[in-house]
Amino acid sequence: MSDTDRENTESRILQSENERCSCDFDSLSSAEIEVFAIEPALRDALAEAYWRYEALIGSINDDDNGRRDEDRARFPQYLKSTSEGAPVINYDDAAQFMSRAAELPIEQCCRWILKVRALEHRRGLICHRDP
Repeated sequence: MSDTDRENTESRILQSENERCSCDFDSLSSAEIEVFAIEPALRDALAEAYWRYEALIGSINDDDNGRRDEDRARFPQYLKSTSEGAPVINYDDAAQFMSRAAELPIEQCCRWILKVRALEHRRGLICHRDP
């Protein structure tokens, strides 16, 4: 998702997934709140922390006024890449980073990641290779 798309998407509580536009990864549906037990009051902080992780690893180009470089200096253990240099998203690392960097409860970070993964799967963004 581009920075412009994120800026144009208002984070909110959705009554139905039918209300979600294709670029909205930040909102929570009523079903997601119930299924994943995510605290609605933490919605924006969790979304921001997850995008911060994506920026940290280089998956998106959002620098947020130099925060990426600061995060990379403070949390180098979460920077992983393929042998070709492509960023690797590690969901365990994402949860740890989100909790430590944004001072959020680890269980809420894990739940947010489950929500993101489910949304990515529903949209066909997760592809598994056969061994």
